[in-house]
Amino acid sequence: MELNGPLGINPSDKQSWWDPIAGARVSLPLCNKFSLHVTGDIGGLEWGGSDFTWQAYPYFNWQFTKCASLQVGYRFLSVDYETGSGLNRFKYDVLTQGPQLGFTFHF
Repeated sequence: MELNGPLGINPSDKQSWWDPIAGARVSLPLCNKFSLHVTGDIGGLEWGGSDFTWQAYPYFNWQFTKCASLQVGYRFLSVDYETGSGLNRFKYDVLTQGPQLGFTFHF
């Protein structure tokens, strides 16, 4: 990533961190070949690197054959991480969201 700051300041940095994360998934059969799923997780909580991270992915699943299925849903992924202070401050507070398509082979 390249940033252009005020007064010609062009900060660059590389950061790595880890977070403990716990998640769950709930599935609800709608009919013979269709089901609704909600997958989510939560982590960070200042035990790892980020202050807070979470993800939610509600989606519909269509198992059109015994060996394959299609998914369509919407994913939300949020990370709030900050370290340092002053000119050495690094802040990454981002919510990424959008539609998602998936294809699964079952074996």
